[in-house]
Amino acid sequence: MRIILLAVLPLAFACSGKKSDPAPTPPSGSDTKPAPTAEPPAKGLAAKDNDPAIVALAKDAAQCKPDGSRLEYNCPGFKAWRDSALFKDAKSDKTLANMLDDTDEKVRFLAADRFAERNTEDAAVAKRVLAAAQAETSALVADRLGKALGKIDATKTGIAADVSKVIADHKLVELRLGLITAGASNASLFDPILALANTSTDDKLRLAAETAFYNNTPAGKEADVCKMWFANVDNANAEIAGEAAHLCGRISACKANWDSLLDKVDAKAKAGSIAHHQMAASLQWMHDQSEASEPQKARTVTIAKEIASNAKNDAFARSRAIEFVGATDKAFVATFKNDKEQMVKDAATKAMK
Repeated sequence: MRIILLAVLPLAFACSGKKSDPAPTPPSGSDTKPAPTAEPPAKGLAAKDNDPAIVALAKDAAQCKPDGSRLEYNCPGFKAWRDSALFKDAKSDKTLANMLDDTDEKVRFLAADRFAERNTEDAAVAKRVLAAAQAETSALVADRLGKALGKIDATKTGIAADVSKVIADHKLVELRLGLITAGASNASLFDPILALANTSTDDKLRLAAETAFYNNTPAGKEADVCKMWFANVDNANAEIAGEAAHLCGRISACKANWDSLLDKVDAKAKAGSIAHHQMAASLQWMHDQSEASEPQKARTVTIAKEIASNAKNDAFARSRAIEFVGATDKAFVATFKNDKEQMVKDAATKAMK
């Protein structure tokens, strides 16, 4: 019987369902506190690794008022910022890159303004300039930040594909324009900028890309640029077409296109579809080229007379043609002294003197 009781006792305790007491709840008002959370690192002008001297300059410059796409140029703070020797080398890059993350658009502008004056070769800094450009929404910052990005060797720093995308579709047109202007001579950005000049349906961007290559074409790319200019002579936008003709006629690297260019301008002159003065100006530029042949020079004069004589052509273009021809043929320009267009009459009167 004793043996049976000893065996039953453990079973009785197991079936009782009794559990251990829970841990006591801390009394209200006790000293127990949650672990503190780490504060996010300071950014922008407040970043801890900034150069204090640059920060002081930036704070003064940031007091200047915005004026279009920059701060007031003659504001003392901005002048001191531009003139400072602190930015003569790459030592300032870390602070400037930090400033690109600031919430104040004027601080970001100041950083972009200094980066736009030189070409950084540091891949880490280049990537921060790129990231800032991708995220930028301020029209004040856009132009200078675009120019800063355009100065960077995108291939060397490993950001070429991303910069090409910024050129192609960034929401801020001002940023893209700044990038195009600064990046046209940058071989690493040639292809995306040329693509805009060839195919963009945004006339402002296409014109900027087209003209950006004037005196800025990377070595070995002249034939591609001349081909683009020649094709754009037929663009429906008068300014794009006029500037394309002007540049194609002005740049001696395009001499292989000159005969065909004369054919195009001649056809437009006869049709009365010359709609921009630069198309007439292209004739004088070509005429004055040492590499132009005598037959080509003679044709420029003949076509200029056609532009002037056809009243359907743009009045400014006609007056520009008269200005060109008047240097050698006073009798011809005298026939326009009573033209219906005042601008044409004035050009004739001036050319006869």
